[in-house]
Amino acid sequence: MKHLYDDKTIRVWIAQDSDYKFILQLCKQYRDFEFFYVPDESLKYEIQKGNIIAFDYNVFEAGYIWVTFPKNFKSRINQLAVDRELWRKKVGSTVIKVYEQLANKAGMWGSYLTCNTNTPGNDFWPTVGYKEIGRKEGLHRKGFNLIWGKLLSNSNNLLFKPMVTDIKSVESYVNQSSISVSVRRKKEEAIIQQGIFLF
Repeated sequence: MKHLYDDKTIRVWIAQDSDYKFILQLCKQYRDFEFFYVPDESLKYEIQKGNIIAFDYNVFEAGYIWVTFPKNFKSRINQLAVDRELWRKKVGSTVIKVYEQLANKAGMWGSYLTCNTNTPGNDFWPTVGYKEIGRKEGLHRKGFNLIWGKLLSNSNNLLFKPMVTDIKSVESYVNQSSISVSVRRKKEEAIIQQGIFLF
């Protein structure tokens, strides 16, 4: 298996079918932190599409990041999950660097994600250069749902230099607050199964 990154401590690679069991297990551990419900089969589908990057730490499975590289050249981070025992060991920041290199190669000029203020990841994203674009009250948990965004190096090659707020329309995000939790969950499940995302 070819590694995208290997410093003898952290190894990163495009997830394979053999990684599914661990990825699913870790996903279920963080179910309370999910921004949208993820059916089990969706993870298997995304692995087959090459959208999930796995990594380990000292040979032990450490986590995964689920991303997409759409045609609008603004990459979305759907999930980042790191084993709790490895928090604050720079595993997450290393994996984000690898992901951003892949995003640049894929022609992406921006990256964004959504994260609730009451989840551990909310304190992580500013440390790797992501800036808050917008927020709204959480639908099914306390706190606020934030949009984090970052301009990638490809943005320097655009004719008109974008701002981080150009990555995601805050208005379109805020207007979704009228969707009930039950309807929203059904929509998300149906859309995820097609490999398409709401944001």
